[in-house]
Amino acid sequence: MVYELKKFNRNSAVVILLILSITLSVAMPLIFIKEYVNYEYTTGKEQCVNGIKGLELRKRQIERVEGEISITELNEALTYYKSFASGDEAYAATEEKYPGFILILREAYADYATENDFVISDIKDADDFYTRGIPKIQSKIKAIGEESFSFQEKEKALKRVKKIEYPYNYRFVEQWGILFKSLIFINSLIAFNAIIISNLLFSCEREKEMDLLLISIGKKRLFRIAYQKLYAMIGYLIAQFLICNAITSGIVFGALGISGWDSQLQIMPDFYTTLNNWTFGETYLWYLLISMLSIIAVASFCACVNAVAQKTYVSLMVSGILVLFPISVANISWMPVQISKILKVHPINGINLLEYINSLHSYKIGFWYFSESAMLIMLSAIGILLFGVLSPAIYTKKLIE
Repeated sequence: MVYELKKFNRNSAVVILLILSITLSVAMPLIFIKEYVNYEYTTGKEQCVNGIKGLELRKRQIERVEGEISITELNEALTYYKSFASGDEAYAATEEKYPGFILILREAYADYATENDFVISDIKDADDFYTRGIPKIQSKIKAIGEESFSFQEKEKALKRVKKIEYPYNYRFVEQWGILFKSLIFINSLIAFNAIIISNLLFSCEREKEMDLLLISIGKKRLFRIAYQKLYAMIGYLIAQFLICNAITSGIVFGALGISGWDSQLQIMPDFYTTLNNWTFGETYLWYLLISMLSIIAVASFCACVNAVAQKTYVSLMVSGILVLFPISVANISWMPVQISKILKVHPINGINLLEYINSLHSYKIGFWYFSESAMLIMLSAIGILLFGVLSPAIYTKKLIE
C-alpha cells in the first residue's frame, strides 16, 4: 500500500491537482467572502457594503429579528411596507426594520421564476404563509414543464412539502451559501484527481513491463495486491477530501460562525423550493457524506475501466467520457425525461449540492419512492461495492492470461 501511495506522488498531474485543491481550499472561500455584497439602509438610501464588512453587517441586521418567524411579525412587516407610497422607499425602510422579511414573503407568494417581477403590496396578508409551499411547488412544476414529471412524482412532491417543519428558525445563514459554493468547487477538483489516480492503478505495471514479475508470485498474492491498490486509492482520496473540506469549513466557520445550523433551508431564497426537511447543519453533513461517496464511486468505476483496458491513456479517455457525459447532457432540454432522470443520479452528480437539493424528482424502486439525494447515496454505495469486487478480479485475470 505504501508503494501505491508513493506511486501517486510520483505522478506530476496528481501532485499538481493535490496542491491546487489544497490551495483553492483556502482561496475559494476567501474569494466568495470578498465578492459578497450587502446593503445598508440606515440613511433611507441604499448603500453598498462589500466583503467581510458586508457579512458582519448582515449578521448584525439579522440578529435584531432572529428567532422563529411568526405570522404576526410577517403581517407587521407587510403592513409597514404598504404604509409607504414609493416602492423603493418602502423596501429600504422595511429592510432596515425587518431585514430579510421582504425576500421571504416574495419567495413564498410569487410564482416560481417570477420573483423579481412580483409586487409585494399585492399580498393581502401573510396568514397562510406556512401553507405557501404547495402552490409554490405547483408553480415550479408548471414552469419546468408538466411533462417532466409523472403523476406519482407530483403527488410525492406535494406530500414532502407538507412534512417540512415550521415555524422557520430565522438566523444569519449567508455563510452557508459561501461554504456550499466553495465545497462544490473543491470537491469537483478532487473528483478530477480521482479520475487521474484511478486510471494509474492497474495499468502501471504492465506499461513498465513488470507484469511478468507479478505473475510469478501467484494468483492469491496478486489478488491481495489488487485490493491493496484499491485501499491505497480510497485512503488517499478520503485523506485529500477530509483535509480540503476541513480547511474550507474552518475558514468559513472561523470567520462567520455556525449560526443557522438548526435553521430550515427554506429561509434562504435559493433553497425555498427544496423538498428536503433539512436544516443547514444537516445539509452540510449529508453533503459531506454524499460527495465523498460519489468521489470514491467514480474512482472505483474508473479503476475498473483501467483494469479492463490495462492502458492508462485509453482508460483515461474512456473514463472521462463515461463520467463527464452525465454532467454535460443531463439538463439538455431535448433529452428524454427518463434518460435525464437516470443521468442525474450518476454518482458524479453527488458533488453538485445545488442540483439535487432543489430536485423535485423521485425514483420508484419496488413499493418505495426515493429522493434524488437518497438515490445518489445508494448508487454510489452499490458502485463502490460492485467495482471494488470486479476490479481486483479483472486485474488478476488480465495479468495471468
